[in-house]
Amino acid sequence: MEVEDLVFNAIEQNPERFDKLLQKLGYQKTTMCKENLTTREMCEQLGINYSSWKQSEVRNHPEIVKLRDTTISRNHIYKSSSLSIIERVWKNRKR
Repeated sequence: MEVEDLVFNAIEQNPERFDKLLQKLGYQKTTMCKENLTTREMCEQLGINYSSWKQSEVRNHPEIVKLRDTTISRNHIYKSSSLSIIERVWKNRKR
């Protein structure tokens, strides 16, 4: 068995311990991002309060409106690849 196999087996057996080790080394835990996000999921990913988003005019910003996909469901769906654009527009809203 190679070292690589041993490492992956150890991680599979105790993933929490591996997470703690990475956090001690300064890495932050992130969640896997789905490709299509609802508005609520998008807000959670970016750390935006959902109520603040719903009350904000940022959601009607032309760049944000272009990113919406309404063909999948009745709700607004955002691509996870668009999160950086949404975050930039959100952070610049107060300027």
